[in-house]
Amino acid sequence: MRCQLLGTGCPIPDVQRQGPSQVMLFESGESVLVDCGSGAAMQLVRAGVPLKKVKTLLFTHHHSDHNIDYGHFLLTSWVMGRHDPLRVYGGERMKRISETLLDLHAYDIELRRSFKGGTRPYPSIAAHEVDQGFVLEGKGWRAAFFENEHPPVTPSFGIRFEAPNRCIVISGDTRPCDAVIKNARGADVLIHECMQLTNLPPALKASWNSEAEMVRDLGSYHTLPEDVGKVAREARVKKLVLTHLVPNTDVAKLLEVVRRDYQGEIVVGEDLMVV
Repeated sequence: MRCQLLGTGCPIPDVQRQGPSQVMLFESGESVLVDCGSGAAMQLVRAGVPLKKVKTLLFTHHHSDHNIDYGHFLLTSWVMGRHDPLRVYGGERMKRISETLLDLHAYDIELRRSFKGGTRPYPSIAAHEVDQGFVLEGKGWRAAFFENEHPPVTPSFGIRFEAPNRCIVISGDTRPCDAVIKNARGADVLIHECMQLTNLPPALKASWNSEAEMVRDLGSYHTLPEDVGKVAREARVKKLVLTHLVPNTDVAKLLEVVRRDYQGEIVVGEDLMVV
């Protein structure tokens, strides 16, 4: 089992990083997409993963930066030959979001079906709304959803993937919380969000009256560099991979801060990196 980071950015557009997304690659040949941020479909192409062979899509939560490319991936994979329903798993609203996407693109879908004399099957979605503790199993692997803390978003999940002799945990968007520590305990890899706020674009900082207020607010539902190392240390993970990074992240400073609390291997995620 491997994980390829497709997008390591955040809601702020960044020419160096696409939106949050990763693909799990299993020895069985199965590929499972986790989140579908901006550019996810194109990043799969760059990674050499055929779109129509990704049969399962998991969502950690329904913030737009994590699902904005859902429609693009669905329709493009259908155009490229997907005939089976796309299996989609996420929290409450998953079915409504999926139905709305199909309705939004109904005109385009009908036009493309007409190219085949109306015989091409419609794109279809098998959407499932899951709760804390839901477990999905494949050939030699399992994925367990656990609820993290990303208020006011509810539900919001992290996901623990297990395969023989390998465990990878994706935190999802979250502030530091016991649920991530518990579910990442002893993992080979913890892929954890981390937002370094010092270099945010001035226009975004202007939304707050002071930097202290900004740090307080964003730190109430995201994880800051001074906290992510503590999470990895408490969970006793072997490798910490940082993602959900803002533009102009100072990598050297980020590593310096995280290493104060965590002495294991630390990797600052980059798009298309395999961990």
